[in-house]
Amino acid sequence: ASNFWLLPSVVTAVESEAVHADYLDGRLSLVGYDLSRSVLLPGETVTVNLYFRANVPLDDDYLLALKLMTRYDDNPIAEADAQLGEWRYPTSAWIPGVTVRHSARLHVPENTPTPRSYWLTVRVWHEEDEVEVATEMLQESGRGTVVLHGIPVLSPQRPPEPPIPADYRFAAGPVLTGYELPE
Repeated sequence: ASNFWLLPSVVTAVESEAVHADYLDGRLSLVGYDLSRSVLLPGETVTVNLYFRANVPLDDDYLLALKLMTRYDDNPIAEADAQLGEWRYPTSAWIPGVTVRHSARLHVPENTPTPRSYWLTVRVWHEEDEVEVATEMLQESGRGTVVLHGIPVLSPQRPPEPPIPADYRFAAGPVLTGYELPE
C-alpha cells in the first residue's frame, strides 16, 4: 500500500533510517526506510516502509522490487513486487518535493535456513528501460538494486547452554553468555 501525505517529510527525518539513493539521474530519490522488526524467525513477516521523493515531475510509472535474499544468490527467500505508489498514487502523479511512503510486507517461509543474515534489497525499474541508481554509502548489487539492510533470521530453537557460563558485556552491546574450550 502507498500513502500520500505531507507529514512523511518530517516523519522520514525523525523516525526512519536515512538513505540517499538517486534514480533517473536524480529525478527520483529513495530518502529513507524503516522496518517493523529487525530480527526475524521463520514464519514471521516484516513490514518495510520506503520513503521516496520525486524531485521533478515524472512522466512514467515505475515498478518496485523488494527482496530478502542471501548474499550471493539471485533467488530471494521473500519478495514483494508492485507498482511504486500502487495504483492509487502512481509515480506519474507524484508532486515534486513531497515524500511518499510505500509499504510492503515480506513473509519469511517456515523452511528458511537459520541462523543466517539476509540482505534486504530494493530495485526501482521500468518495463521498457533499465533504471540506474547512484548511491552514497549503500552497497549496490547490480541493475539498479541497492542493499538496504541485513536482517538476521534466527532459529526458533534455543541454543544449548554453554559448558562454561559467562556474563561479559562488550562495549558495542553484545553479551557473551558462555563458551566452550577444546579438550
